[in-house]
Amino acid sequence: MTRALNQRGRAALDLALLGLALLALASATVGPGGAPRLLIVLAAACLLPGGALLTLLPVEDPLLGPALAVGLSLTVEALGTLAMAWSGFWHPAGWAVALGALACGLLLRDLARTTDRRTGGP
Repeated sequence: MTRALNQRGRAALDLALLGLALLALASATVGPGGAPRLLIVLAAACLLPGGALLTLLPVEDPLLGPALAVGLSLTVEALGTLAMAWSGFWHPAGWAVALGALACGLLLRDLARTTDRRTGGP
């Protein structure tokens, strides 16, 4: 019972992060500027890469997960920015697209794994 609830929770978090990624993509490309756009893109930048990396790590504490997601997200983004600055290949939009695509791929992989009936998913 606990495992099924845990897998349902993981699937819900994966879907929420994928929804946030789609919302950030839509607001960054066709949405109006201003505070709503800034808050959506900031939330995606702070949660999406780290949340995707957490699909590879076992985290049991419900308070540790969001903190790790933010910390990992900012670390990955800082490393990418540092690499762009050192290489002289400064394309932040390309880095954002690549990072978002990789994060969404990890989230879709985890979602498929947690909802697979053969492995005991919900």
